[in-house]
Amino acid sequence: MKIYGNQELLKLRNDIDALSKKFTSDLEMINNEFSPTFNSLKKRRSNIIYYIVMTLFLMLFITIAVVLKVLIALYLILILYGINLLLTGVGVFFLRKVNKAYLATKKEWDHQYEGVLTYQTRINQLYTLAEEEVYKTMALTLAHDELETVKDNKTKYNKLYENKIAEVKALVKKEIGSNQTSEAVVSYYVQWGDNLTNQNKSDYDYLEARRRKAQIRSGSIDIDSKWE
Repeated sequence: MKIYGNQELLKLRNDIDALSKKFTSDLEMINNEFSPTFNSLKKRRSNIIYYIVMTLFLMLFITIAVVLKVLIALYLILILYGINLLLTGVGVFFLRKVNKAYLATKKEWDHQYEGVLTYQTRINQLYTLAEEEVYKTMALTLAHDELETVKDNKTKYNKLYENKIAEVKALVKKEIGSNQTSEAVVSYYVQWGDNLTNQNKSDYDYLEARRRKAQIRSGSIDIDSKWE
């Protein structure tokens, strides 16, 4: 079976595919550029924090030694505390330096990532447009013969066309749920189109089969009617 009126939908899908590839490519490029720096800074920060913790333990050890009077000489106590404070200060200095570099790198990464996100915003917009084209294309295809009978009467054609679009929307909603995204609707259309165009006439229609299964489960038709 031929699909009718899908030219605009094909264009939108091609644009979505192109932007998706661009989004993935640019995002990968950004990650490859910044990930090594991030990982290196994170490792350095962890090492520095570990170093500072060790100096604090050393200060605690010195304090315990003073309290227990293991260390009595004032000059030795002052020297040990002085060295310890110096070591801790050096650690804090380098920690602030690493944090500053980390924040600067993250700021640059965020700036470039915002540029990449414009692709995703545009992709979402195209999916919204594509969803509406899905309904139109499916309506034109499923009701092609019926629409052809009134094509010379614009008023009747438009009214019938709108009714068929509404029927298709209800059908898709029933098939995939009412809370699905535009992307999910387009994915459903792709599956629907593949089943529609790849099957021989002797094969059952994809949508008709699912519709009949639903009717059978609800008891609205007689199972034996399929032999009529």
